[in-house]
This record gives sequence, structure tokens and C-alpha cells, in this order.
Amino acid sequence: MIVNDFGRGSRGLFETNSGRFTFTSETPYLRTNSGYKKVEKAGESLSDIIPKSENNFAAFELTKTISGWSAFASSARITRARMYFLFVEDGILWSDDLRELIPFSSREMNPMGAFSILKYGDVPEYITVIKEIYCVPVGQKLEFTEKEFENWLKRGEIPRESFEFYFKLDFPMDGGDIPKTEKLMDAEFEFISTLNPIVPISGGVDSTLANCLINKFIDKPYPAYYIQFGEDDPEVKFAQEAAKATKAELEIALFQPKDTIPSFEYQNEHAIQPIGESSTISTAYHFMRQGYSGHKIIDGTLADGCYGSANYNHNIIGEVPERPQWQQQMNEWIAAQLQSKKLPFYERFHPRDSYVQDPYLQFMDVYLGPFGNMWLKDSKKHSEKLIPLWQYYYDYLQPEKSKQDDWMKYSVFKMVNYACKNNTAKSYDNSQPENSGLYPFTWKSILEDQGHYSWAEKTLENTIKYPLKKILDQYMNKDFIYRKKVGLNSCFEDWIHLPFLKDYFSKIIARPNGVAEYFLGSRKNYLLNLYSKSDPLHPNLARMVINMSILDAWLERHNISIK
Repeated sequence: MIVNDFGRGSRGLFETNSGRFTFTSETPYLRTNSGYKKVEKAGESLSDIIPKSENNFAAFELTKTISGWSAFASSARITRARMYFLFVEDGILWSDDLRELIPFSSREMNPMGAFSILKYGDVPEYITVIKEIYCVPVGQKLEFTEKEFENWLKRGEIPRESFEFYFKLDFPMDGGDIPKTEKLMDAEFEFISTLNPIVPISGGVDSTLANCLINKFIDKPYPAYYIQFGEDDPEVKFAQEAAKATKAELEIALFQPKDTIPSFEYQNEHAIQPIGESSTISTAYHFMRQGYSGHKIIDGTLADGCYGSANYNHNIIGEVPERPQWQQQMNEWIAAQLQSKKLPFYERFHPRDSYVQDPYLQFMDVYLGPFGNMWLKDSKKHSEKLIPLWQYYYDYLQPEKSKQDDWMKYSVFKMVNYACKNNTAKSYDNSQPENSGLYPFTWKSILEDQGHYSWAEKTLENTIKYPLKKILDQYMNKDFIYRKKVGLNSCFEDWIHLPFLKDYFSKIIARPNGVAEYFLGSRKNYLLNLYSKSDPLHPNLARMVINMSILDAWLERHNISIK
């Protein structure tokens, strides 16, 4: 076995002795009767540590046995950390960073993975954007012996049934207890306050609660930041109000159009794998200029997913009339015509995905709208092959499929893919290697606690995030807590039409043998022609420009061929 840390050091366990090699991408944290503790030396095997660890990380362990050796590999319980692997001659390479495996691969784009990033914002579990590189799926582990390893080498693959769940998202819904939840969060944040925190503050409930709980247990000022989009960002005053009553030293990072290109290039350099999400660019702006080292970025991601991201007092699916596929495809074609040319009624026509009948997967098709199916190469083939990979998340749910209700199915896609895999890239990828992201609301105890609340309890009195807001009541005034939040004030879909940014992104889209040429063919020039006009693109096409640029720049940086 050859072990290499690629000069980046390790934030977690990296131990080699005569009988065992142990690696974790982050230091494991365990919950005890007296609080939380760090696992700074692997006294137990990872197969014992992983199921009871609170935080999320990728892991690998190789152990000598009497008959030879055994191995263990796992990905995060719910966040972005994955253990990637690549078959090579006479072996398998493993890493928590996909980029470290690229030099040993064929350096070819996986068209289905790339299509998924464009259409859904990310790849599903198991596959990646690079051919031959795979990952252990979220919440799963792989335990194997020398004999199994040799069989896999002969087959050239690890069968999907070889992976086992060590965690599933459960919703017993036997009654939530807000005082108990508050006590649980207090214990967690008392520990987190000792980890040299930096707190992103957006002015929303999730980040404000995280900030108030850090402040409760820390006795000195600590850094915090808010990324302000342009001069007229309406949310900045609420971020200032959230920080004002605490020891947070809030930095307002004014992000302007002129910062877009260097920030785009910074996120391109730091992305472990590209995602179709422009918000990584703005957070890259903060990390490229902040100068901190050795901190934990305390990200409030998943607080709402756990304790109420929507009003659950209505039917999520609604009454959708059944239509034959040809009619759905015709509707998408019409919508693409209306939106690309901005013809009358283009803002009122939003057909559902004609290639995917799963209504919960249809909710993920928010980036390109009808253009994903109507314009992208092999869209029908890729969409259909991706379905079983995405539906893995139903197996990640603890209840049997027959007992999974609509909100469970909706929530698992929003919680596991969008919030914890896609959204955490902003801090997980961009903060490394100087710092690292930490996601308190994704910890094991929180995931277990949230499942006790019924949907009605999470939306009591028609109040979204009811448990969180009741806890926050003691720290902030009601006008602040119960106001209507605007959300992330991203301006990218507008900014990309500024002349200097239009020139920059047009050159990426126009690149010979690039992503746009591969997926759009002759429509690449049509898109460039639309983009060159003074009238802004439809938001779906603006996102196509952004997502294709993110994907293309990353592939070019790593010398990945597109064919």
C-alpha cells in the first residue's frame, strides 16, 4: 500500500502503524454523557467510530489480519464529503478529493455526470463527472477483504450491492420536544464554540440562531461575515442587526461585478467537483480575500431542512393532470421557443420535465427549465439513466417505501442533495485547505431529533421553522424573527449581461471542443447570438451560460477531454 497526503496535510486522522492505516477527512467528534469530545487518535476501528460520530467526513482504513488484510471506506452521513475511488492496474486508488485521482484516470468527461450537473446542479450518488472515478454513496460504507478485492479487480467494478448503509434518515414523528431540542443545541454549540469559529451571518433564522448560540458560549470576540451583493442589497441591515447584540465582529464583504471574474477563477481552482450553482462564486470572493487560517466555518445549512423548510400544511404534489409524453414534450418545446425569443406569455408557461415522471425528481429541474431536455445532447437517454441513481435517496430514508409520505420524499432530495451536497460546496470546497466547513445542523443527534417532530409541529400556527423560531425568541425580537426574508440576493443572472462579463463568459461558451459545443452542437452559436444582444437572456438561459461556464472551466483546468 502507498500512502500520500499530497502535501496538504490532514484535518483529521492520518495514522500509520505496523498493523493499521487510518484516514478521516475531518477529526471525528463523539457525543458523551459529559458533552462532546474529539477523536484525535484512533483507539477503535473506523467501523466502530463512524456510526456513532456526530460530524461528517470521508474515511478509509486498512488493517492487517491473520489471513491477509481487510479494509473499510465510507462517505459522509449527509454532507458533501465523499470517498472517491478509481480502478488502476492491479489496484484501486482511494481519496477524499476527486482531483487527486484525475492524473491516474483516462481524463475523460463522463457525459451523464456532466449532463446531471447542468440539469440538476450536481451528480447523483456513485458516479462523478469523470469517467472511471466513482464514490461511496452518502450514508454508506464498504467493508471488504483481500479476496473480495481480488474479485472486484477481475470484474473491474465494485457492485452496488457491496455498499451498506450505516445511517438512514428516519422520521418516527412520535412528538417533538422544543426544550429538549434547545438543550441538545446548547451542548453542541458549547463544544463548537471551542473550535475557533467563523460565522457566516445572512440575517435569516438559521445563521442568526447559530450565531446566538456561539455567542452564548464564547467569551471573546469572533469573526463573522456577510457577503453583500452590490450597493443595494436589502438584507445587509438584517445581518448587521443579527450580529449587533453578540460578540461577532461582522465583516461586510461588498461583492461587486468587478469581483466576479477573480472569484469565478478562485472557485474553479478550489472546487473538488463542479456544481451548477452560482452562489459558490460569491462565497469564493470572501475566502479569496479573508486571510484566516485554522478556523471552522459554522454554516447553518440544513437547519430549515430539519425543522421546517416549507409550510407542510398543504399537499406538495397537488393535482397534476396526466398527459401523454408526446404532449409533455410538445409543451417543453413550446416553452423553449417562448423563453428563448421572449415571446408573449413566456413568463406564464412552465411545463414539467417530460422525460422524468417522478414528481419529486421533477422538483430538482430548476436550473435550465425546458432547455435541459430540448437543447442538450442525449437528454432523453441521460435523464432516464439518471433516474435510478437519483432514486437511491428513497433507500436512504428509513421508512419502507410504502410508508414514505410526500413530504419525506420531497425533503430527502432537498436535504441530502441540494442542501448538504450542493449548497455546502460554498464553504466546504472554497474554505479549504486553510480552513474547513462545519455544519452543526447535520450532526447525528440533530438529524435524529428532527425526525421526532411531525410535519404539523414543524409548521405550527402556519409558522415555517416553528421550533427554531421559538428557540430564537429569547435572543432576537419578534419583528426580526417573523419578518419575510428575501433570501440570498444573488445578482449573477443580471450581472453576466454587463459587457465585460458577457465577453468573458462568451469566450468560455465559444471554446472549441468545449462543454457548450458538446451538448448544444449548432445551438451553441444560437445561444451566443442571443447572448450578444442587448436584451438580457431568459433566466433559464442565463443559468445555462453560468453552469456551462463553471463546468467547462473546471474540465479545462484539469485537462479533461470532452468527447
